[in-house]
Amino acid sequence: MGETVTYAYPYQTTNQNYQVALYLDDVSNPCNTQQVAIKAAPDPAIGLVPTCSSPGTLMVGDAIKTCQRSASTTIAIFNNSSTYEDDQYYEIDWGDGIIESYNTATFSPTAFITHEYTTLGYKIIAVKSVHVNGCYRIKHYVFYSSSNPSVEIG
Repeated sequence: MGETVTYAYPYQTTNQNYQVALYLDDVSNPCNTQQVAIKAAPDPAIGLVPTCSSPGTLMVGDAIKTCQRSASTTIAIFNNSSTYEDDQYYEIDWGDGIIESYNTATFSPTAFITHEYTTLGYKIIAVKSVHVNGCYRIKHYVFYSSSNPSVEIG
């Protein structure tokens, strides 16, 4: 009595039921079984809108990069979540001290949001997606902006 068993179920975006069995000595004869319902987890995926972001801004995997001579960089992202229809809202920590909340109408697969960075360097963007069932997930993206040095030949 008082013993705890912990098991980490795999990440999934749909509800799933598992049959859990308790065995004492004989692994062929469970002394108790119980069904466990695991709630769906949201998918905090984003995509970049290159035509609405600063020139030269690209997204590769979970990284957004830009290389230009200005410290001011605008990125435009859209909601690329596979659980968009079941998500309740989103919080984005842009990594520069600004945290904003969005509902599914303002941050959707067809409605993008923008953010302007005013300094060069690395930032970690944390996207938190909250499912209607109350579960949430945070995914981190790297934003990197740098300036190419000018080169003169002559």
